[in-house]
Amino acid sequence: MALAVVFYLSSFAAYAATLDFSFSFVDTANCGHTVAGIVRGMTDNATGAPARVEVLTNTAGFGIGGYMGDPITTSFTFVAGVITDAIFESFGARNTAPAVTDSTSFLIAIGSNLASGLSNLPNSISVAGASVLNFTPVAAAPVPLPAAGVLLMAGLGGLGFVTRTKSA
Repeated sequence: MALAVVFYLSSFAAYAATLDFSFSFVDTANCGHTVAGIVRGMTDNATGAPARVEVLTNTAGFGIGGYMGDPITTSFTFVAGVITDAIFESFGARNTAPAVTDSTSFLIAIGSNLASGLSNLPNSISVAGASVLNFTPVAAAPVPLPAAGVLLMAGLGGLGFVTRTKSA
């Protein structure tokens, strides 16, 4: 019975380990438009590629959607819930659907090479080292305890009660 409880509770561990961060920047190198979006599915205290990077808004009106970063160069480092280093480069013309597949080019870099840019030129992007790039943790929605969990606990409690009354 104890094994069943441990297995059930450990099934929620994967949900708590991933982080999402919203981002925004003013693209001073590409006409000064404001870009905002979200980096999804990162693991805390680790370095790796995000599950997805999405541009949600752009005041210039282009490049909205999801991006697949270059698997060789894409890397985000998270330490204690903070992005400490990142490089993300995506050229829309090289993407496959459902990611953005137009000629949009997108770059985020922080750490020793702070830069950001979103351009509607194919395979080319200008970046501004002075760009202010903001990352904000997105609060994870609480994971509701399914009814099965309550039923499991009630069943185990009932078994314990029946066992106790039989031995008395």
